Amino acid sequence: MNKSVVFDTPGTSVKNIKQDEHPYAVVLKNTKVEYGSNIPILGRLKPSNVVLNNCSLVVKRREFFVLLGASSAGKTTLLKAIVGLKNISQGEIWVLGGHPASIYHKTAGSKVGYMPQELAMFGELTIKETLNFFGMIYGMDESIWLFQMRKYSHVLKLPNLERPVKYLSGGQKRRLSFTIAILHKPQLIILDEPCVGVDPLVRKRMWDLLQVFVGKGRTVIMTTQYIEEANDASEVAFLYKGRIIAQDSPDGFKSKYSMPKLSDVFYKITNDDGTSSGPPAETSKAEEPEVKLEYIHTPFIRKIFPDMGTNKMQAMLFKNRIRYTRNWKLILFLLVLPIFQVAIFNATMGSPPAGLKMGVVNYELRGEFERSGNNSPYCPVNHDCLIKSPKARKSCTLLSCLDKDTIKLKYFPDEESAEEALKNGETYGTLRFEEGFTPSLSKYAMRTASPDDFKRCQLYVRLDKTSNEETTVLKSEIHSAYQKFREKLADECGQSREGVQMPIVYLPPIYGKNELQMKDFVAPGALCVIVFFLSVSITALTLLTDKTEGLLQRSYVAGVTFTQMLLAHTAIQFLIVLIQAILVVLFHIGVFGNECKGIYILVVILLIFQGMVGANLGFFISAICSKEETAIELSLGLLFPIILLSGMFWTLDGMDPIPRFISRRLPMSYAIVSGRDIMIRGWYLTDWEVTRGLLASIIWAAVFWVLALLVTINTHK
Repeated sequence: MNKSVVFDTPGTSVKNIKQDEHPYAVVLKNTKVEYGSNIPILGRLKPSNVVLNNCSLVVKRREFFVLLGASSAGKTTLLKAIVGLKNISQGEIWVLGGHPASIYHKTAGSKVGYMPQELAMFGELTIKETLNFFGMIYGMDESIWLFQMRKYSHVLKLPNLERPVKYLSGGQKRRLSFTIAILHKPQLIILDEPCVGVDPLVRKRMWDLLQVFVGKGRTVIMTTQYIEEANDASEVAFLYKGRIIAQDSPDGFKSKYSMPKLSDVFYKITNDDGTSSGPPAETSKAEEPEVKLEYIHTPFIRKIFPDMGTNKMQAMLFKNRIRYTRNWKLILFLLVLPIFQVAIFNATMGSPPAGLKMGVVNYELRGEFERSGNNSPYCPVNHDCLIKSPKARKSCTLLSCLDKDTIKLKYFPDEESAEEALKNGETYGTLRFEEGFTPSLSKYAMRTASPDDFKRCQLYVRLDKTSNEETTVLKSEIHSAYQKFREKLADECGQSREGVQMPIVYLPPIYGKNELQMKDFVAPGALCVIVFFLSVSITALTLLTDKTEGLLQRSYVAGVTFTQMLLAHTAIQFLIVLIQAILVVLFHIGVFGNECKGIYILVVILLIFQGMVGANLGFFISAICSKEETAIELSLGLLFPIILLSGMFWTLDGMDPIPRFISRRLPMSYAIVSGRDIMIRGWYLTDWEVTRGLLASIIWAAVFWVLALLVTINTHK
């Protein structure tokens, strides 16, 4: 008769059962596990891949249980379901008296010792620090884990305890991983192919240790591809095509099939099962254990924010601190890069353009040009009154009013050569004076000018408008020079300047300066971008690194919740952002002398919030990506759109309606406006626009943090 299991699942009620007195350590019935996208926000993105299907299993307490199966049979997935790393989509599972997914049951932690197939250790830690890290997670006293460390390091021949994990050989790492699993004397020891790459002598010691543990009342579950290793086990199960096809003791299998080797039994059973569509023949012990499962309902909010264990938080902070302090190059990069970026910004976003070349075609100087022969005709500045000296060349006076630092003049004999130089990019524009400019201007001043005189007294300007910044500066300088020219003419003729000035008076500005530079407008956004994307670049690989190394999953099984992991990373990142924000403000304002009308500390606080928005966005990217290349590409892909849509270079009011609607809802848009209000206007928290930027940053930081947590929880179940 096949081994069957009867389940009683009374909804979400909780009964007072002494879990440790139950005779079974692990029970699975008709369990189905499938891989595929299970993120609620995105839905199922691809068809699921069923790994375990109708899988039933019973493991007694104080039993050495070995799970045998070929590669890709589902052994690792089954173990992940047992320790709570993988949710089942069908069937029922019971581990040490409850459901492994319930935080009230607390299967993870001190009850279970788990050794995954991956090494799942942090390479920067030494052997001693690694055991200290897991000892803190398990809540072990220092004296106890030190005693355990010395004992197992001797038995398992671990190398120098001060050697970093990354310098260990494959076999040494596997021995250390095995030590972590048994360090805290767990009730249930789960090992996923622990002896791969281990020499026979150490393998024998590991098996002897496991036999001792079973003799002391503990339960061991181990997977292996090497069938003959299971001869010393008390119970063996064969996993084939996602289900348990037989379970018995090694001697029971050999006796039943009259075969001397367990491997022959396995081949026989799998061949029989491969030709049958139904369950295998009677391959198990005649036993019908009745198991009552007590499922405990876990409220959703408690899954996200469970009780915080200080020892687990200390362990995660300990590991994260070493991640940065051991890597001095990374620390130097994090401190120098924001300073370097601020320096680059101030060097490139400086004063308005200067030394702009302008071509001059002055037909008033035609004769002088021909006599000079060197493209630099003599252009005398005549200070006589325009009306009294109609033959004076006032075009030279006008040219002398141009700022020599901003505009460099280059003379051309005719309009064709000047335009050719303009087309070739040798100049930014051309100024042209017609012959008879001064006499016609004199007649214009006396109001006796004819239409032809009016044309001859005009200044003709042609500009290259491919660069808006240079064009704006040239236009402004030409207008300013012409106004100075008019005032000079009034002075030379003894007239009042007020008569030639525009009837517009610009009063001192309420905020900003009369000559507000582009750098002053862009600076608040640039500082936010520097801190924001530095944080994204740091955290975009943080959780992903822990995932790929297996440390995320192993820490979870040891009892650390995903909330605690994310909080520990957030705490370290906050310190980094704090230092970077202070450095950015200190160098931008203190070293490079940029003005800040408001309170410096408000700018620092704003940058800290923006840095945490970037950090949490990086956590979210790290959670949704499975490869480092994808995370890096996504981070870089967000850089350009966020900069342009957040109003760093251009006011949001200048955008089209749809981009403006989108930009006002981005994480950085209101923060940049707040930065301008603080630095240029000198506003405080009492002003809504400043408060709005801070609140928007806090909300976005919280949204990204919760999203990162939810995705992490769902993608590891």
